[in-house]
Amino acid sequence: AQAPEHVIENKHLEAKRASSGKKIVKRRPPDKNFVTWDKATFGRLISAKPEALISRFQVSHGMLLNVLSRPDDGCAALREIIRTCHDPIKLKEAHRGRAWQLFRSLVDRRLIEFVESSPGRAKLRVNIELQEDFSLDQALSLYLLDTIRLSTSNRRTTPWTSSPWPNRSSKTPISSFASSLTN
Repeated sequence: AQAPEHVIENKHLEAKRASSGKKIVKRRPPDKNFVTWDKATFGRLISAKPEALISRFQVSHGMLLNVLSRPDDGCAALREIIRTCHDPIKLKEAHRGRAWQLFRSLVDRRLIEFVESSPGRAKLRVNIELQEDFSLDQALSLYLLDTIRLSTSNRRTTPWTSSPWPNRSSKTPISSFASSLTN
């Protein structure tokens, strides 16, 4: 723990005053949003019972894209991440359900494509027509993609409107992803 900035500055000024004999003006603590910390506070923190750590794990679109874009099996990696998170079993089941829901939204918007699988290679890939630094870390990212698609509806094809499958009625790749989350 370190003392607040104004306390450290005042100690430096006091040392400077002692060596030079000049008059100094001490810095005041900030007026708003300032919590005082001193040795007593530090002592209380050391002697108090430690706070329980709470898992804040969440599955998001950005996480899903990052994990599924790995060169190896992203589905297995996602299963492992959810399996080893520090949440209770009920929450892990909810994480799997949320991952499935987010995966479906990425497939519906054609941000994820299924590819021919071979041993040691990924079964999925992020749409190769997306820009290099594409990110879905913000909450409104998918809304933005839908809005752009609607505003460019007079164009023939865009990276997110061209279908990767000739016949969309086949549910085989999506079903295999769903079963891989439950295993």
